[in-house]
Amino acid sequence: MSATYQLVIRSGAGAGKVLPLDKTELHVGRDVTNDLVISDEKVSRRHARLYTEGDQYVVEDLGSTNGTFINGARLSGPHLLRAGEQITFGETSIVSYERIEGDPNATVMSTISSSASAPNMVPPPAAIPQPHKQPQQSYIAPDVPLARDDFEAAPPRSAPKKKTNTLLIVIVIIIVLFICLCGVIFWMIDSNNLYCTIAPSLFPGCPTP
Repeated sequence: MSATYQLVIRSGAGAGKVLPLDKTELHVGRDVTNDLVISDEKVSRRHARLYTEGDQYVVEDLGSTNGTFINGARLSGPHLLRAGEQITFGETSIVSYERIEGDPNATVMSTISSSASAPNMVPPPAAIPQPHKQPQQSYIAPDVPLARDDFEAAPPRSAPKKKTNTLLIVIVIIIVLFICLCGVIFWMIDSNNLYCTIAPSLFPGCPTP
């Protein structure tokens, strides 16, 4: 019989491959004796079968461990497939049931395994060349010498001035203490009339020794 529908592997082992449905019955599973071999440990050895009913196909789970799903819903019995539905075998192997448009013999796949070639990739569109742009140069202002007023306007350093003021205060205190000490000594000499005792030769009238 000529194939009207096909299975397209969307994800899992052998993603991107196509299997035309040209038999009245075919089996899906991990064992190499199946018509559609999926090398996935989540897929049972004899996982599911597809068979014709009129001009349509029916999918039936064969008591697999991880189940068969149609558009995310787990099968509990035979299901009449409609074009565009997604069949999941196990957990990660997703197959799309599609109607063939054009030549059914354009792509033929007997078995699929984990060693199959990489999926056909659509080449990316050619990059559109961009017009060359001249790099913008940032403006750098020339060095301008500082005016004399800039130096004169700079505030004086506070640290040397503080040190000078402290030294001046200390000197003033020493002078004041020295004057006070001299005044005290002079007062003691004058109050006790000790001129002749300290320097008799400098003061007239003092007895000579």
